[in-house]
Amino acid sequence: MNKSISVIVPTHDRPESLRRAVRSVLAQSRLPDELIIVNDGDNEIPSDIADEVRRAGVRFIYRRRQHPSLPASRNTGIDASDGEILLLLDDDVELGRGFLADMSAMYEADVDCQVDGIGAVGTDLGVGLASSDRKSAGVKNRAWSTGLWNVLVFLTAHTRWLPRRCAARSVRLPPGLRGRLIPAKFLIGGRVSVRRRVVEAVRFNEAFFGYAVAEDRHFSYRATQRFAMFVAPSLKLVHHCDRASRPDSFAWGRMMAMNHIRVAAEALEPGAGKWLLLAWDLGGMILVHAAYAVVGDRKFHAGMARGLLAGVLRTVADAIKGQLCAC
Repeated sequence: MNKSISVIVPTHDRPESLRRAVRSVLAQSRLPDELIIVNDGDNEIPSDIADEVRRAGVRFIYRRRQHPSLPASRNTGIDASDGEILLLLDDDVELGRGFLADMSAMYEADVDCQVDGIGAVGTDLGVGLASSDRKSAGVKNRAWSTGLWNVLVFLTAHTRWLPRRCAARSVRLPPGLRGRLIPAKFLIGGRVSVRRRVVEAVRFNEAFFGYAVAEDRHFSYRATQRFAMFVAPSLKLVHHCDRASRPDSFAWGRMMAMNHIRVAAEALEPGAGKWLLLAWDLGGMILVHAAYAVVGDRKFHAGMARGLLAGVLRTVADAIKGQLCAC
């Protein structure tokens, strides 16, 4: 018997992206049992979205929040859900055909319930760092420019400061799942499914600075050390990277720096190594954005560089202030 599935979609003033995401869910051969939308934007979602969901025979749940916070919206959706399997999506993703049927079959094949979470593989279009849409990403339409961007981002990416422990590595998968699932220390937010027991034990941190960024990394680092989390290369979606999510690049850069530092402080093992890698990551990203302010979207990349630097300086200043006040 298929396990019940709840799809949870936080949204913030992106009606067309939300409509596309919802329709990709309703186009699945295996429909979810319920779809939950949590809105923390300034405007209401289009009324026709709820009508489409109900006509498809899927239970629709809507929650309204007054203050923007992606971690809080994810937690609100989790609390409102009843499913055994929770699929956490962003409002600017589009599921591939057969996504839910394939995901459901993987959990059903796990007869001993050893697999606690499964992440999907996404193709980023738009404003992503390694975007295939150069114009939206603010990178000029030159092959060398995009190639150089990808190389620089790879060299400074924060995939290196990861937890040492990964619970999934100790799991012996059943024959039907071997070769289909890869143990993961990090699952990208907005494209991950989990069993209910995971989110009952590990919540999204609502105290993060700003409205979003790095909340998935903080959640993943804590969850993958306790629960067996995997990535399934066959589960594919498109992340359209709606630029409405980053209207102020300075604010986005500042959030990125402050929250990544918080992740390192709270979710990783102690040691000087993680701080050296984090410094390499943030310092490198500042330089990358500063360089691309020359060959790309000057306003966007200059704002990101200034925001990242401001976030680092504010965190250092707060730490010094905290030490002085404690004396």
